[in-house]
Amino acid sequence: ELLSDFLASETSNLSDATKKNYRIALTTFFGYIDKQNEEENGNSYRFGIELKNWGGLSGKSGEKLPSYMHKDEVNKFLNSIDTYPFTIKTASRNRLIIKIILYTGIRVSEALNINIKDFVHEDSNYIIQVRGKGNKPRVVMIKERIIKSDLEDWIERRTCNNNLLFCNQSGNVLSQPYIHNIVEKLLLNCGLRKEKNGAHMLRHTFATLLYQKSNDLSLVQESLGHAEIKTSRIYTHFDKNRLTQTTDIF
Repeated sequence: ELLSDFLASETSNLSDATKKNYRIALTTFFGYIDKQNEEENGNSYRFGIELKNWGGLSGKSGEKLPSYMHKDEVNKFLNSIDTYPFTIKTASRNRLIIKIILYTGIRVSEALNINIKDFVHEDSNYIIQVRGKGNKPRVVMIKERIIKSDLEDWIERRTCNNNLLFCNQSGNVLSQPYIHNIVEKLLLNCGLRKEKNGAHMLRHTFATLLYQKSNDLSLVQESLGHAEIKTSRIYTHFDKNRLTQTTDIF
């Protein structure tokens, strides 16, 4: 999904032939990594990147709308976060990072690299400075009451290197596949099944609900850290008020 977003934003003004070349470059690169990343113990991680229907071409496939959760599904998911039987050592950390992604719409990579000094309490909110694509900084905000308990518990437990807010038991940065796996488990726990079950779906959920409530595309662009507003325009497909108007035409 991250690569699809990259292709959609970086190749939008290019010809289909050039877009295909971009796709080939990415799939070839990850195919090479799949064959070269074996560790000393014999373990390796296979990405399996194919990008068959990434939606950037003007042909029959078209651009797919992103998977997201409706409001009632979000409530089920939030309940699943608080009730899932995580281990004692990881519970507050896992709940905290998933809530931050869902309530702010930041990318998984941005959440994993949050520095403890960039997490500031102000009034009844926490202000978080994140680094987006191209190392561009932006600020997001989350209400204190949503994460206070998990944050305080995790701060007492964390033993992270380099002042990272989130880390594994060795003190190093968590992996993106680990976060995607958590989201899948939470969705299954509350009986939800989406076309895309990964953590990036939480970002789409945030953006969709934000646009539905605000009808402000610029706000969505700023919140998601999109370089251009055309990247955010896909969320206008979920404007129920505009769609409702079409039912009255005849």
